[in-house]
Amino acid sequence: MERLNPARSRLVIGVAIFLMLASVAGGCSTGAHIDRTTTTFPADVSDATLRSVSSTWVNMTGLRQLDPAVWRRRLDEACTQGVWDKTVAVELATKYIAEDEAAFLSGRTPDQAPTTVEDAADALWLMALQVCRDTFPADAIEAGPPFNSETHQK
Repeated sequence: MERLNPARSRLVIGVAIFLMLASVAGGCSTGAHIDRTTTTFPADVSDATLRSVSSTWVNMTGLRQLDPAVWRRRLDEACTQGVWDKTVAVELATKYIAEDEAAFLSGRTPDQAPTTVEDAADALWLMALQVCRDTFPADAIEAGPPFNSETHQK
């Protein structure tokens, strides 16, 4: 059985709790809502909400992409393509890491390890959950992020 990394587990749990609290607070204060009739990313998500959600990417990857227009496009792709599927999550995470590194958005120092696809895929999953939760299959929510050590995704 694979050993759990306590620091990573605490980080994922902490980010998930933060996102849940931020989502509730943001939804109440900005009047944001998710259009329940669509299967894609809701167009009415505010830039402020996108900035808040994108902090997950920054915290989990060290890549400082904060542009709401970029996140509107990325989260639309994540929600439309099904980021709850591990293959999709990895493909999108790989693509977005490359975009951010090409734009010199890394906040990592030379002595830090590079951004991992696993961390980026988990970050995308957590972010998409905040903006298009209704498109996630119930079992995907129960399973958690694609690289959560407790998931059984293949």
